[in-house]
Amino acid sequence: KILLVLGQAPLGADRPAAGHAPGHPLRRHRAVLQPHSGAPGELAPVLAHHYYEAEAWPEAAEWSHLAARGARSNYAQQEALAHYDRAIAAAERARLRPELRMEMHEGRGSIYSLLGQFQPARADLDAALGMAGDAQDKIPRARVLNALGRLWASHRDYQKGLQFAQEAARL
Repeated sequence: KILLVLGQAPLGADRPAAGHAPGHPLRRHRAVLQPHSGAPGELAPVLAHHYYEAEAWPEAAEWSHLAARGARSNYAQQEALAHYDRAIAAAERARLRPELRMEMHEGRGSIYSLLGQFQPARADLDAALGMAGDAQDKIPRARVLNALGRLWASHRDYQKGLQFAQEAARL
């Protein structure tokens, strides 16, 4: 059983806080975020949607990322892209750590690559590489460099692909 706890907004003397007034659109989404049972993966798309609509950005990013990975594992690439889009947007709004956003860009880039969409894949993997550059752990950087190498090789630029693979190997 999964228990999701959301803090209650403080009430003013004469009116509730923004988003908690009766009939407010955010209130409907927050009402859904009550105790749920079931596997987290099964609930991820629903919870991602409601956290996003409730503007609970950190939770929306987390659940959207989980939903994206679940969709990808079920070969639902377009659904995965939609979840990655929301995860990245929520992560930016929440100002999450670059390492977390890097994983999201890397995941979305790999989907675009799989679908043969070179430019968006390159943009996401370049963004992930930029975020991985600041990390102490070299493994994420090497992983993104390898993904860029595979992307360029699939685009028939084997020399550039080899350069990325060699840079990854040096790490």
